[in-house]
Amino acid sequence: MIIKSIKLRNVRTYEEEEVRLPEGIILFEGGIGAGKSTLLLAIEFALFGLGNEKGTTLLSIGKNSGSVELTFETGGKEVKVHRGLERGKRAAGAKAGSLHQGRLVPAGVKQSDCWIEVDGVRASYSPSEMKEQVLRILNYNEPMDPKAKSVIFRYAVYTPQEEMKEILSQPPDLRLQTIRKALRIEEYKTAMENAKAIAVDLRKEAEYIRKGAERLPEIQEEIRDIEESLPEREADLQRLNAEVEKVEGEIVALKERREKLQAELLARAKDAEGVQQIELDLQKARKEISELERKIATNKRRLEELRARIKAIKPAEEPPMSEEEVEGMLDEAKARLSGYDTELGRLKAELDNVKALVMKGYCPTCKRPIDGAEYATHLQEAEAKYEEARRKRQETAEEIRDLERARAEIADYAKKKGQLDGLEETATEVEDGIFDAEHRLEEAKASERDLSDRRAKAAKAAEAEVEAARPLAGRI
Repeated sequence: MIIKSIKLRNVRTYEEEEVRLPEGIILFEGGIGAGKSTLLLAIEFALFGLGNEKGTTLLSIGKNSGSVELTFETGGKEVKVHRGLERGKRAAGAKAGSLHQGRLVPAGVKQSDCWIEVDGVRASYSPSEMKEQVLRILNYNEPMDPKAKSVIFRYAVYTPQEEMKEILSQPPDLRLQTIRKALRIEEYKTAMENAKAIAVDLRKEAEYIRKGAERLPEIQEEIRDIEESLPEREADLQRLNAEVEKVEGEIVALKERREKLQAELLARAKDAEGVQQIELDLQKARKEISELERKIATNKRRLEELRARIKAIKPAEEPPMSEEEVEGMLDEAKARLSGYDTELGRLKAELDNVKALVMKGYCPTCKRPIDGAEYATHLQEAEAKYEEARRKRQETAEEIRDLERARAEIADYAKKKGQLDGLEETATEVEDGIFDAEHRLEEAKASERDLSDRRAKAAKAAEAEVEAARPLAGRI
């Protein structure tokens, strides 16, 4: 299989991306969270589906749908496989963390449209049919179960981080078994064992025939003796035939009854033998119920804690202005404040000059007396202009303080909004976990009820049938 390209839409950090892969060795390089592992997970998802993974691990947060389309070449044919992801809808009117009919409503993710295109001919499939077709195309010898991950692909093509240690630490017999299964060597081993078994049977049959040939003279002598006594035996045979016909009718009826009883006894005996296994399965089911109930209770407590934290940090109404708008207004107000400071300096100089003239009573330059009434008016006008400028500067300073408080409130809102988004995302994941656990709990309880009924019925029925059949079985 030669992979040529992969298209991703709303898969983890990829919103809309197509990656074309040239032939040869390829190295993906990037920091943590750059999307290297996402490409490999997307390839595995396109080929084999979700397996035992959850769709929420692939679909981008906040997106309702996504898809992966993989193009590769195998056996001289170009193949395209496409799988979609779709987030399930909550019940009408339900919100994150709400209850619907007494149960949590999750936002799960499932597979949607699936198709395969071979040399330009496209066919749609269900997710389970899709995996079966891909395994046939790749000629992989492993189970068709859509919930099972591809062992051959995981160990031979793509090994996720930290799983190489698991592979290397496996016992040699287990690794050898996986290789034999992948290469179909197990089929040849089975054929060889069957051939050995047939050879043993043939040798036994040949030995039996050889021993029979050694007794041939003795058998021929017995045949001559029988032929001499044949007339007498024929007379006895006629008498016996009459008795046989009579007894045969009784034997046929008894045999039919015996076969029926033997079949019933065998079935009941199997049920009785299965009681111990049923008991083990019942203990396992009860243990699973206990673990699931504990997990649900733990997650519900965690969910309540998350809701309390969300309520505690939930910010007030969204600020009416953005941080950029406030910064612009703040810069403009500071510019006006600087202008008012310059204007106040100029007006203060003019005011001081007029005051000096009024106090002296004459012009210091020409030494001529000044009109006191006229300069008193000038003084009042200068004082009025200075006070007006000082008032406007005070208003602008207060405006700057208000804008700085607004800027701080916007920053605090953004911080709380980020914390809130993270907590709400975690709460959604916990809700999904509770929903899954509740579904599995219902299945485990149903299994427990079924196993309890089977155990009681099997034990009771086996005991009753054995007791009832003992007298008749003894006669037969």
